[in-house]
Amino acid sequence: MNFRELKIKARLQLVLVIIVISMVLIVSFLLSQFKSSLLEQKYSKTQSLVESAYSVIEHYDKKVSTGELSLDEAQNKAKNQIKALRYEGDNYFWINDYTPTMIMHPIKPQLDGKNLSQTKDPAGTFLFNEFVKVVTSGGKGFVPYMWPKPGHDDPVEKISFVKGFKKWDWIIGSGIYLDDVNQEFSKITYMACLLYTSDAAD
Repeated sequence: MNFRELKIKARLQLVLVIIVISMVLIVSFLLSQFKSSLLEQKYSKTQSLVESAYSVIEHYDKKVSTGELSLDEAQNKAKNQIKALRYEGDNYFWINDYTPTMIMHPIKPQLDGKNLSQTKDPAGTFLFNEFVKVVTSGGKGFVPYMWPKPGHDDPVEKISFVKGFKKWDWIIGSGIYLDDVNQEFSKITYMACLLYTSDAAD
């Protein structure tokens, strides 16, 4: 093989390397965009679900206004109805007040009636104080923190949406566990890699 042939071969190899690197960068960018979109969809869905559960409180508050129920009766009915709500398996809603004291937690009922102002996650976030802060400043919002999944003791990353019903001094919330999102994203990434390697082999 002469110098000219070696030069052409080196150029072809360089072009091939550039093509492979470009494809890897494009796939990485698309996967990154997909993960952002997935998180955005999860956030939006969580907010929508909390808004729906919030409407249960509004429903029973109207019954107080019309005299159909006493305040205690309405709050107990609202708590019991929200306590039974589930979505996507074990995901749930909880209610705390502005002090903050737990009003109702369906998974950890031992928290009910306890002041949680000193409760913090492993990262040092006083999560229930953050719920109050977000609701006090804007009426609703998202808060990141660590919390155990149902049936587990070790906390994992979670982002919750909370909304306040000031008339009752209630804050209702629910959230998504980010390890669930990461697992879903990993499955999609694995499938994308399989398709990519399959196309490359062809």
